[in-house]
Amino acid sequence: MSETIRKNYNSLDLAKFICAVMIICAHFAAEWGHFPTKIDYIFSIYIIAVPFFFTCSGFLFFAKLNRTRREEHKAVFVKYIKRILIMYAVWSLIYFMFILTNWIKYGTSVRSVLNYLFNSLVFSTYATIWFLPALAVAVAIVYFLSRRFSLKTIFAVSLIFYIIGSLGYSYSFVSDKIPFMQRIYAAYLEVFISTRNGVFNGFPFVALGALIANRKERVNIKISAPMSVLCMILVTLEAFILKFVFKSTGADFVFSLIPFTFFFTEFVLALDLKDRKIFRIFRDISLLMFVSQRLFLTALPGVIPKAVMEMVCANPYIGMLIIVGITTIFSFIIIKLSKKIKFLKVLY
Repeated sequence: MSETIRKNYNSLDLAKFICAVMIICAHFAAEWGHFPTKIDYIFSIYIIAVPFFFTCSGFLFFAKLNRTRREEHKAVFVKYIKRILIMYAVWSLIYFMFILTNWIKYGTSVRSVLNYLFNSLVFSTYATIWFLPALAVAVAIVYFLSRRFSLKTIFAVSLIFYIIGSLGYSYSFVSDKIPFMQRIYAAYLEVFISTRNGVFNGFPFVALGALIANRKERVNIKISAPMSVLCMILVTLEAFILKFVFKSTGADFVFSLIPFTFFFTEFVLALDLKDRKIFRIFRDISLLMFVSQRLFLTALPGVIPKAVMEMVCANPYIGMLIIVGITTIFSFIIIKLSKKIKFLKVLY
């Protein structure tokens, strides 16, 4: 079947947009919001968003392969990876302008510059956009493995990687109690910064998305809806226990995220939303909001007078709406301008 036939997944587009807003709200709450503790906990639900983005990307990529002749698969893969890496390079350059501005303004050291270059190679050039190289790595792993192994086998292997990643992140208190594991993880983190990357975090969810794309039947919404709710409760409980019992610093690697993401993605896919122009906007704007949010959360606040952000954030609720609004409007303008200035399409 030719790749020219395109299928729209309007419910996924809507869900991704909501997840992008959740991520921005959570990052604002963590860095600028100063919300009451109980309100702040609510924003922790954003941990479902990045796995969903990975899973959607895996689903859409492999669904596209399923609509494409086998001899065209390599070309589709190369085009996809090229697009993601160019997007990452351009956004890295944009954010580097702010880093360079601060180096000039406040000074820097050879060590700091070398650390930046090293981190750029092994993890990310800037906060949040680590998702882009992680996505490229994860899709590449699943794509190449799928040429030799079944997707069920690949997903099973990816779960092992998720466990390894979790022991170096959310469940690090377990590995810390085992001397040889503690040394191994310490050595790994010294070089690669985090296990929250394409190998340990992206790979399992992209593999899950590929598996969902190749399922012949969708899970009935009467099952996926309550199971999504149940798994969300499990995610909340697991994250709560990690934070308050084991004092874990991050809940992004909780195990219940995997069944939740599966049932939630199936639930979203089961929703039948009629084609409307707004869904096309959601499709384009969600990733752009995801990668551009740091302009307004970190980059610009780092070069403008501190009093400006203090005024914006005087009321955390209004401040959050302003940041979400500015990010959304900025992203929408970029999408509109890209129709005349084609280069802007590399931003999303």
